[in-house]
Amino acid sequence: MRKIVQVVMSLAALSLMLGSASVGFAQRVGGYSKVATNDPEVVAAAEFAVNAQKVKSGGPISLVSIKHAERQVVAGMNYKLCMEVKAADETDAGVEPQEVQAVVWNKLTRRGEPKKYELTSWKEGDCDGAASEGNHAWLTSAPADSITSVYTPLSKCKTVATGQDSSTQLCPGVGGYKLRLEYSDVRESITVVSPNGKQHQLDFWSVISSAFSNVGQKAEWRVASRKGKLVPLALIVRFNASENSVDSSKETSYLAVAKITPQKICVTDKIAPSVTANEEARRAADASADKPCLEPPTQNH
Repeated sequence: MRKIVQVVMSLAALSLMLGSASVGFAQRVGGYSKVATNDPEVVAAAEFAVNAQKVKSGGPISLVSIKHAERQVVAGMNYKLCMEVKAADETDAGVEPQEVQAVVWNKLTRRGEPKKYELTSWKEGDCDGAASEGNHAWLTSAPADSITSVYTPLSKCKTVATGQDSSTQLCPGVGGYKLRLEYSDVRESITVVSPNGKQHQLDFWSVISSAFSNVGQKAEWRVASRKGKLVPLALIVRFNASENSVDSSKETSYLAVAKITPQKICVTDKIAPSVTANEEARRAADASADKPCLEPPTQNH
């Protein structure tokens, strides 16, 4: 009788072990399936991804919308997300959103334990139209070093110095860089501050135009994503100069392009107004690394 009881107990234990193994296997293996973008778990994963990337990049990022979401059971849950984000705080207006693709792993935890998330992928790139059923190419289609644009405001900056006819304001940037907006004698220019604190004067008021001037409301950074971090490659800033000697209220709106390299940060291109000026400026910015610094125009005496 005792042997029969032992056999029954052994079979029960084996059954329990197999059942646990099956559950564990089911928790670790599974394909991706669509999930509603307003699902609370999806929203929580998206918010975690944006906050985690904000810490990595060292610049402001906010979630605009979740365009597509999928999930996969894998020792917890993987969330594959297509989101619109902007390189600014939630309250900042005038900053254009961009699409990113992210994967967030919600680790398997014991009942009652807080959720544990991990951002395993973050890539810039258009994922429109590719996130259809059974097509997961939208997650990996963009190369890690593809160049894209992020924007930071030049209108909400902190005043750090003032003079009789001058002022300096510190503005947010990307990837540890910051911008100093400088005003003097009814003219404006930008100084780029590297993550190590070194300052690089762009001298718009001599390189672009010595006329009365002002810069635009935002800075466009051309960046690449490398190892989950945004790396600035170039900067584009609108520069409005009052060059009309007859009517000073009429301004010529240039785009100033500056390269950002470990060796040098300086203006490389002055893009004149045209219907294709924005595209020209981005092409110039993406090819700026090997260009020489732009010199001030020769003055005729």
